[in-house]
Amino acid sequence: MEHSYRNPFTDYHANRIDVDALLDYWCDPWSVFNTRGLSERRVFEESGPLVFIGGRGSGKTMFLRYFSIDVQGARYTRENDSSSFAGYLEAQGAIGIYVRFDGATLSSFEGSNVSDEVWRNLFVHYFELFLAREYLVAVKTIADRDSAIAGTVKKFIAEAWKLFGSDDLEMPETISMFVSVVNQRLKEITNYRAQVGFAPATFKPSRAYAAQELSFGLADLILSSFPELGPRTKFIVLLDEYENFNASQQRFVNTLLKFASIRVTFRVGMRRNGWRDTGTVNDDDFIKEGRDYEKFVFEEMLHSKRKGYREFLLDVASRRMARVPFYSEKGDTDIRKYLGNAEDLESEAQQIVAGDKTRIDEYFQSKVKVGELEPNRSPLVRTLGYLWLVRGQPKDKTNIAIREYEAGEKTELAQQFRYDYINKYRLSTCILLASIYRKRKAYYSFNTYSYLSSGMVGHFIELCRYAFRYAEFESNTGAVESRIRMDLQARAAREVGIDQLQQVKRIANHGRRLYRLVENLGAIFRTYHLDLRIRYPETNQFSLDQSQLGEENASVFDAALMWSVIQQKPTLQADAPRQKRTELFTLNRIFSPVFEISYRTRGGISEAYNGLDFIKLISSENVVPKRELTVPKGDSSDSHQESLF
Repeated sequence: MEHSYRNPFTDYHANRIDVDALLDYWCDPWSVFNTRGLSERRVFEESGPLVFIGGRGSGKTMFLRYFSIDVQGARYTRENDSSSFAGYLEAQGAIGIYVRFDGATLSSFEGSNVSDEVWRNLFVHYFELFLAREYLVAVKTIADRDSAIAGTVKKFIAEAWKLFGSDDLEMPETISMFVSVVNQRLKEITNYRAQVGFAPATFKPSRAYAAQELSFGLADLILSSFPELGPRTKFIVLLDEYENFNASQQRFVNTLLKFASIRVTFRVGMRRNGWRDTGTVNDDDFIKEGRDYEKFVFEEMLHSKRKGYREFLLDVASRRMARVPFYSEKGDTDIRKYLGNAEDLESEAQQIVAGDKTRIDEYFQSKVKVGELEPNRSPLVRTLGYLWLVRGQPKDKTNIAIREYEAGEKTELAQQFRYDYINKYRLSTCILLASIYRKRKAYYSFNTYSYLSSGMVGHFIELCRYAFRYAEFESNTGAVESRIRMDLQARAAREVGIDQLQQVKRIANHGRRLYRLVENLGAIFRTYHLDLRIRYPETNQFSLDQSQLGEENASVFDAALMWSVIQQKPTLQADAPRQKRTELFTLNRIFSPVFEISYRTRGGISEAYNGLDFIKLISSENVVPKRELTVPKGDSSDSHQESLF
């Protein structure tokens, strides 16, 4: 048992894990996605292109890979389906072809004193060959599992060889040999790209291919050559990381999306603002959402406030723990046992105070007379009581409310205090209390990690990985066997937040300015959280008039969205009550532990920025909040904020 332990959250790169692990880790997402009518069957059967948008770690790669032929084959084997593999694919309605081009490869199709037109034609040639190879590999995968398909492969090879126009070469006898021919032609392109960077070179392909010649033509040939696959089966090209494509490359692929056929369609994954160009190869046409494709935004569907999202994360953690014998053999795979379900702010406050409540009195003595507040049991209750006094509530009324609340009475005053304490200000009060005692607010529990993940499953896995790692160091056996201490979970949350912040610096485009944006927003929201009166609890969102941004600053803002440094809220909201609705944005919650601010968004008040404000946020230091937070005692100008004070 001791040797069966490993950190359940070590595998977190979806493009690196093997097919068996992917299947073991796969969680049914449809309970979360069902608000948009998305389903597994629809992903396979929908004839039009579907575009999936999400930040790094939101699950796009895992999602797209799940529909690939490799996973289809592994699922068929696991499910021990009585039908043939071709029949299994026909029932699903599609054969999935997962395609991912890294940024270095795509960026090599430009520059080096070669005209844009030549690079564009070369990329089309490359794309057609690349996709053809993946089609051929899929045929081999099917033939290896289906004897009927295997029996007609040679006839198919003969027809495909004609399509390739390879009369000067001996026809390959097997699919593997055919793939080798395609690889050789892809190598011709690679060699040219390498040579042209150092000296003028001429590209002379064995055979050039035009747009759709193989990407559509070979797909049609495969499906017509193997009737066992059924008349309605199609290829779905699962194109990942579309944001890596430059504008010219996207225009070419956009054209394929726009003219997707009944036999070939696309599922595209990209980051937000990943469209560099929505045009097509025809200058007067462009691809249109709703007509040419349907869009799904992962962070909107995996919204941290939705109950389905938390259930989804429970399943994510359970499946990872189930792959570790140390946990699976005991049937002990509920992550809440190790993180706790939710924060215990009362216990945390007691640890912050460590028996010394006098510092609370000292902190508020400049605003109210020490002794006006009667003794009480809880540091959080005492802090909230002082907030009532600071906000102008009479001392008698405040003390009665606290006494009746602590006695469990149901009076109107007790209920008012309970509403403020339980429903509205307890987290804000705890953050303020930690500041008073010069200690860090802790971030811990499954519920908190769910919020911090900001709809990005990868963030949740990373938080768990760090928490388990720190607990392993503290364990006598090197295994995590019980509840992970609050301070270790908090350390994990802070380290993940710092790591994510450091990664912002390394973003190729505008990294330094994005880092400054995070630093300024975090500091501004921290100031709101430390407001003596907590008039705007848990403020961590803002609006921005994007029409005032010039091209360069708009590019910075787009990069912030693309990399999920900031996130757009799913619905229009107002900056403050009685104001018009507008787009609102939040700082990614993974940064909350760095700045010790709320992991929730309470709404009500937002920072409202114009173009000049945004320039300051990305270029200046020590930017201050738009609102004055140090108003004199007794001020009541903030009557728009819903409050019982």
